[in-house]
Amino acid sequence: YRRASPIIVDITPRRGFHSTATKVTLTGYGFASSQWALCKFYSPGSTATGDDDGGEGENDIAVLGNLTFLTSQSVLCTQPAIPGGMTSPSYLEVSTDGFVFTTSRQQ
Repeated sequence: YRRASPIIVDITPRRGFHSTATKVTLTGYGFASSQWALCKFYSPGSTATGDDDGGEGENDIAVLGNLTFLTSQSVLCTQPAIPGGMTSPSYLEVSTDGFVFTTSRQQ
């Protein structure tokens, strides 16, 4: 049995500094407390060439961060400091099992 992935509706703040760790609040539906829960900060580095197929490629950046469960409609992600930052657009996805991440493409 695998629990359905949560749905992300909003991210606050939408913009931040990559040089320091940042707390990001996600609101949505279906969040669950789990010891394996993670946040993934993801930037498809190949978008300038038109090669953004939604999958992870060799020029992409993906950084995992801690997820803190607040309620079934809200979680807190900690973005670690990312030297050099991330390209735009960048996305935030979550996983309740540490393997399967949402595909909301929330920026």
